[in-house]
Amino acid sequence: LETSRINDKGAWIGFGIGYVNPVVEADFLAASRLGPRLYNIFDAGSYLLWRLAPGYKVMIDTRFFPYKGWFDELYAFSTGRDFEGFTAKYPGDTAVIDLDRPQLWRHFLLSKQWRLIFFGPTSAVFAKADVTDDQFPHDFAPDRFDHLRNGVVALNLFDFALVIGDYATAWKVLDQAERMAVQIDGDRLRYALAIRDGYRALAKGDYDAAAKAFAVERFRSVRGWREESVTKLLGDRAAAQAAGDAAAFTKYDAALRELSLPMS
Repeated sequence: LETSRINDKGAWIGFGIGYVNPVVEADFLAASRLGPRLYNIFDAGSYLLWRLAPGYKVMIDTRFFPYKGWFDELYAFSTGRDFEGFTAKYPGDTAVIDLDRPQLWRHFLLSKQWRLIFFGPTSAVFAKADVTDDQFPHDFAPDRFDHLRNGVVALNLFDFALVIGDYATAWKVLDQAERMAVQIDGDRLRYALAIRDGYRALAKGDYDAAAKAFAVERFRSVRGWREESVTKLLGDRAAAQAAGDAAAFTKYDAALRELSLPMS
């Protein structure tokens, strides 16, 4: 029988709650003392409302009618098209942003008004920058990435981990995504695996192999600052080598060594 692909975060192998619901993220919020007004995405709202009311107030849930008066504004915010305007008009205290919304979570990461305090398989949790560390638990659910059940979710998490520089988590979840390859678009997985190949080559000082790997990786839609820097340096190194510029070649080699990563 042909194996069907599972390409939705609400789908998984085995019984349990699908990743459309931010389960461990909601547990983290329940164990925290954070501001109650939530920014959240449409898909996650019903679970957050069920799990966290009345301590937290959701921005939206999967019912349309209570929110139809401002749904267009919500949609513009959720797709990252109006972050500053929406957050100024509708102040919130805490944000639970799905990891499949990079166009939105990048705004929170870049904002000086917000700080990342937790992320799980489904969502990232942001709090206002002035929140103190004693308002939320640390080292919460350390095993939350150990047994993922959806390849697409694993790659969304992989992308986020790369952007924030959590490479230990990135490699852990990529290993799991590779084992769930049947669930994932082939090109997307190939591009992700090319990053691992590229960093392995960098760690060995094999910059020609790294250049080939990062030439594949560059087609990814979500990239971190390190990957962009490595790609540029590899191109500059190749140009210096072709021009016979030994000093520049040595400089780029040194810079690439600084950007290599431990792979275990």
